[in-house]
Parts: sequence; C-alpha cells; structure tokens
Amino acid sequence: MGSQKLQKSQKVRLFPTTQSHRTGESAPVSGVYWVEHSKHIARREVYVHQGIHFPACPRCGEALEFRLVEQVAPISEDPDFS
Repeated sequence: MGSQKLQKSQKVRLFPTTQSHRTGESAPVSGVYWVEHSKHIARREVYVHQGIHFPACPRCGEALEFRLVEQVAPISEDPDFS
C-alpha cells in the first residue's frame, strides 16, 4: 500500500470525533465516517466526499448519525495521482 500525502492543513483522525453529523447536513471533510442507526443498520464505516449531504436511512427514511473516523483525501486530490 502506498503512502498517502496530506497537506499540512489536513488533520488525520484515527478515532471517531465526538462531533456527530446528521442526515441533511453536508460533510465538512472527505473521509471515513461511522454511520449508525439503531433500528436496522449496524455501525459501519463509509467513505463520504466533502460537501455531500449525509443521506437518510434507505430503508425507513429516518435520520442517521455520522461521525468522522479518519480524514482521507480523494485520489483525485492526491498530487501523486493528478
């Protein structure tokens, strides 16, 4: 696996932040988020691109909770691949 180069202004988080985001909000940064919904979605990690609006549960339409686990730059923004 190659090394990932992030700009100095980007902070990499290895554990979920305490701040949560909910359905309808836009992702503040690109990265891996935990998504949780106690009714029928077990906690899992998903990649969300910065600016994308967090979705509702596709099964019931209720709001979901998202927590940033790790900030990750999309490959299209990595200088080694552009």
